[in-house]
Amino acid sequence: MVAELPDETARSIRNAIGGIVAGNVTQIGTLSAGSYVSSFEWPTPRQLPGDVDTFVNRGDEMTRLSALIERGRTGSSVTVAVIVGTAGVGKTALAVHWGHRVADSFTDGNLYVNLRGFDPSNEPLSTAEVLSQFIRAIGLPGQHSMPPTVDERAALFRTLTQGRRILVMLDNAVSPGQVRPLIPSSPSCLVVITSRNDLPGLVIREGATRITVPTLSSFDSELLLSHLLPRRIALANDRLDLSALAARCAYLPIALRVAADVVARSEFATLDDLIGQLETHTSAMKVLRVSGDRDAAVESIFSWSYHALSTRAARLFRLIGLHPGTSIAIEAAVALSGVSYSECRESIDELSNAHLIKEAGPGRYRVHDLLRSYAISRAHQEESADSRKVAVGRLLSWYLHSTDAANRVLAPHRRHVPLPPLPDRVEPMAFGDYPTAMTWCEAERLNLVVGTRTAEALGLFEIAWKLASALFSFLYVRSYFEDWTEMYTVGCRAAARLGDRHAEGMMLNRLGVAMKEMGRFLQARSCFEQALSIRREAGDRSGEATTLSNIGLCLTGLGQSDRAIPIFHQALTIAQDAGDDWTRAWTLHNLGTAQAGVGELDAAQRSQEEALTLARRLDDKIVEGLALQQLGLIHHTLGNYDDALATQRDALSVGRSLGHRTIEAAVLLNTGETLQGRGWAQEALAAYTEASILFEAMGNRRMTANSLARIARVMGDSGLGQADEIQAIMERANDSGISKNT
Repeated sequence: MVAELPDETARSIRNAIGGIVAGNVTQIGTLSAGSYVSSFEWPTPRQLPGDVDTFVNRGDEMTRLSALIERGRTGSSVTVAVIVGTAGVGKTALAVHWGHRVADSFTDGNLYVNLRGFDPSNEPLSTAEVLSQFIRAIGLPGQHSMPPTVDERAALFRTLTQGRRILVMLDNAVSPGQVRPLIPSSPSCLVVITSRNDLPGLVIREGATRITVPTLSSFDSELLLSHLLPRRIALANDRLDLSALAARCAYLPIALRVAADVVARSEFATLDDLIGQLETHTSAMKVLRVSGDRDAAVESIFSWSYHALSTRAARLFRLIGLHPGTSIAIEAAVALSGVSYSECRESIDELSNAHLIKEAGPGRYRVHDLLRSYAISRAHQEESADSRKVAVGRLLSWYLHSTDAANRVLAPHRRHVPLPPLPDRVEPMAFGDYPTAMTWCEAERLNLVVGTRTAEALGLFEIAWKLASALFSFLYVRSYFEDWTEMYTVGCRAAARLGDRHAEGMMLNRLGVAMKEMGRFLQARSCFEQALSIRREAGDRSGEATTLSNIGLCLTGLGQSDRAIPIFHQALTIAQDAGDDWTRAWTLHNLGTAQAGVGELDAAQRSQEEALTLARRLDDKIVEGLALQQLGLIHHTLGNYDDALATQRDALSVGRSLGHRTIEAAVLLNTGETLQGRGWAQEALAAYTEASILFEAMGNRRMTANSLARIARVMGDSGLGQADEIQAIMERANDSGISKNT
């Protein structure tokens, strides 16, 4: 569908939309709407980790995997392979190596995630988080949030993968329940799962093909050692040394690689020396066969590499085991260890060369879960409890001060809480601009969430609540509601443990904001009322005004704008008395929204214009975008379509510059209404369509239904759709939560 705007006032904007409506999502092939709708060419996901060199054999397993590709081409359901075997046997290496070999067979890319099913110190990665990552990778811009429930995300994931040739690799799964929502329904996809468990449920219910990976044969183990130690092998007396070493390593690939590294990096060790060392470990083969403890042998093998490290690198390895997150930046490692950057960099390189850590991205590293378990055990053996707590405390202080530095760039107008002093030799990150701060928060988000939990567990309650506070602006703009709720729930507990009523009021208020943003108005109001009581008790006038304004927003969301208006006026009076212009700006915007809701358009326009003036003076882009969005809606309601389009264009620009999904989606919806009012049906349809996609991505069922109803209306009014097509869209709207009386 293509059309050109006939009016010069619209600046000759050209709009087009092409694509399909399927299931619970509108998948747009091409879409443009001038300054109202953006196009984005999303890259094909190629998420497989790098291939391993010196890969040997596994021919039978590779053949079985490749045969599944043909089954997928002719079958009627998705094909699932489950690669199982003991820890360190090479399940991931096999899956990744095969994935690279057949990558061209999956024209729509590959998805990969480490589910952390056997991580010794963290819970397995949540299914909700994985679905969020996958959905972003295959079709939705990264700045967009996800539906709130696992079922909704799984349904959206199945829709987006329908008909696409995608390889989905789920590494280190712990149970069938962890992976079932991550399995597409389309036979065009192929799913490869690795696990230390046999996962019989997937074989029985999903018809998965189980491929058990054995340890290497003696020949293949010797071949791998030959590849890894070409110079040393030339010095060996005979191949019996290789055979004996392979046997002592139980033919386990990860143990073979670590043993080879020890030999390769030692000037004095011979194969006989190493074999002799193995004999002193209470017989490595005996340890390997201990019933119920398949990891014990690997631990003894790891010790060889560990004891070959320098003192500083060995200590860093131990401390990295204490890091609560999934990956660690070198700057965080500096804080954790308390050494200089150059010293840490040297130790990082030593650990990387010894295959004890692996690069996970530029300047970021991760530890194999078995190695992590070993690192933790060494830390508990060699570091005192006080030493461990001090190290983690340095790390958490670094996260707190770095996040606060980012927050001061993202939201310079907000009230910032005072921070505890930095420990010696801890230097936080510094950020020069908004994009850099946002990028860092995005990269560290999961570490910051788990860091809040870790701080609480260690009794570092001040760090726990202040870390949540420092990430608030990022969580608000990105709409990471699950992380937001988790961090602020911890923050509420931590503040209560400290007896810090000011902090508890802030935590409850911001937890309520998360509930409000998710449309849970009654839960939000409960949080706000608790916060209001605390803030009044503490004499926090600015906080009281903010919380009153939030209570008014709950009433507005519940359709009680008439009750909200006097509360907003009360909040404005308190904010004025407190000299709090920032709270005044937000409350004026909220008041204007409620006034428009009861038809007081002149008053609403004055409130929004005053909010806009204050926001621009304070350089608060969020309030500026929200006020512009509401002013555009008021202009439209008054019939001033030219002013409405111009204002909506400005609001959209602000929302997109912030990556603020709610502003962007709301403005697109309003723009569609104005375009339809001008008689430009195709352009209105394009705007409504993009708005519906954004609202669905954010999990806002009410506004998704609203958008779909408008799509159906414009198609029906303009003759752009057939009756059955319009009926299908309305049924989707009903399923999304719209009243049948709407």
